[in-house]
Amino acid sequence: MPSNESDDVCYMQPRTTPQRIDIAKDFVERFHYDIPLLVDPNRGRGQSHLRRVRERLYVVEGRP
Repeated sequence: MPSNESDDVCYMQPRTTPQRIDIAKDFVERFHYDIPLLVDPNRGRGQSHLRRVRERLYVVEGRP
C-alpha cells in the first residue's frame, strides 16, 4: 500500500518465527504500542485456523 511505503513499514514476508518477532518488535517500538502483543509462531496453530481470512489484525479485549 502507498501509505505503508510512505510510513516506511514495508517488510519482506517473514519465513521464520524470529523474523515475525522482529517485525512485531519494530511495530511496538515505532508506534509506542503499550498493549501486550502476541506473535503466533510461523506455521503455528493460529495461522492454520486463520488461513482463509484475508486480514490478520485482531484486537482482543481481555480482563486481568
